[in-house]
Amino acid sequence: MSLLGFGSKFFTSNTCSSSPVLPLISSPSFSSHLQFHHNFTLSGRKNLLIQAQNIGYKSEPSLIDVMESEKELPQVNKNLYPHIEPYSTGFLKVSDIHTIYWEQSGNPNGHPVVFLHGGPGGGTAPSNRRFFDPEFYRIVLFDQRGAGKSTPHACLVENTTWDLINDIEKLRQHLEIPEWQVFGGSWGSTLSLAYSQSHPDKVCNFSWLAIVIFDSFCVMFKVTGMVLRGIFLLRKKEIDWFYEGGAAAIYPDGTPHTILWYFWMIVVNPGYAASCFTLYLDFGCKKALELWTVLPCTAWEPFRDLIPENERDSFVDAYSKRLNCDDKEIQILVDALSKQEAQLVEHYAVILPLVLKFAAARAWTKWEMMTAHLLPNEDNIKKGDDDYFSLAFARIENHYFVNKGFFPSDSFLLDNVDKIRHINTTIVQGRYDVCCPMMSAWDLHKAWPEAELKVVPDAGHSANEPGIAAELVAANENLKNIVKNGQ
Repeated sequence: MSLLGFGSKFFTSNTCSSSPVLPLISSPSFSSHLQFHHNFTLSGRKNLLIQAQNIGYKSEPSLIDVMESEKELPQVNKNLYPHIEPYSTGFLKVSDIHTIYWEQSGNPNGHPVVFLHGGPGGGTAPSNRRFFDPEFYRIVLFDQRGAGKSTPHACLVENTTWDLINDIEKLRQHLEIPEWQVFGGSWGSTLSLAYSQSHPDKVCNFSWLAIVIFDSFCVMFKVTGMVLRGIFLLRKKEIDWFYEGGAAAIYPDGTPHTILWYFWMIVVNPGYAASCFTLYLDFGCKKALELWTVLPCTAWEPFRDLIPENERDSFVDAYSKRLNCDDKEIQILVDALSKQEAQLVEHYAVILPLVLKFAAARAWTKWEMMTAHLLPNEDNIKKGDDDYFSLAFARIENHYFVNKGFFPSDSFLLDNVDKIRHINTTIVQGRYDVCCPMMSAWDLHKAWPEAELKVVPDAGHSANEPGIAAELVAANENLKNIVKNGQ
């Protein structure tokens, strides 16, 4: 039987504009409006959506039932792929200051996909390659400015969203990739949206008028698309939720001996300060910091208690002062102490800025690492003890949040959804995501109903949680099948 009684041919066009949504009408009389290009039978599924361009009007997507037929569509793989190594790596100088690390793995002649990591400042990891079929995908990973292996480390100069978008384009051109699939989670979803809205022609390339979506399958044309996870739109209410006390209702745990205790003891306790300085002389700065600022496995209270009560009206701003402290700011602290205490501090001036900065970096990073999984993940939490990782993660994140993502308005990404409405996109969201609550994924989906929303009922924020990882792999498999069917 012909699909929906519309006939046997699809109407074709070379238009490449955003697509209004065609209401689904099963009446045979509607067939005069469309001619179909291929005989087409779908099996084993329901919920067929038909969208078309240039019809002249728009309505909400509708759902209809499609009759089951004998042939079933193949089961989509949801298992992570085995660990692989890059086949090429390099560094690309993107400005007078910054050089970014990049790598390629998988199939050198495969379908290109770019992985946009979170944070900002989180960097990439070898496990990021496992979301993609290495026989099909040409997998591109890179560390954003100041993160991971990119240099200079933790640098905030010339480090904005728009700089990163330009870097993505420079890397695409450097690797001679005409267009690619985009994959990003958490801050990576923010950057994916901003990049695709700035360069929608580099994320997909439509050559047909009609779009037929069957569950998460799409046929009739080659399309790359996007996979987004843990949606973060960088709105004030999202920042306030996580950093100004909202998420503390879920993770209130604390201990009397916080980073503030360690730092303050260095400043005001002669005996403790002397022992710290001895450690510095004996073991060097890094080892001394490890011994002084060991954090207990707690969440909100250590993050809160590093900041004096009179600065707690904005934790983001208070942490910014500490993560970016310099000798001048340290002198303000010294001036506030008594003469005797100030003389003591002068003896440790070489280590005091580092202690303050690293203590803030550890507290900031630990707070996020402890809340990223539905169930605590010790390996993730330990990242907060790594000063090299924590400094970049905390400084760059805080820098972007203080500057509101460098977006001109709070709703910038939602306001520009029309630019990417035509891009085939899957959103994967953990129901109990504390870092990026589901309200943001839902707000995005309401503004962009054409994007498929997959809610994982037993997961938090991390891409490495089993349910989220499975849906991310499945989303990439679906896009892979789309490309294969369109070739």
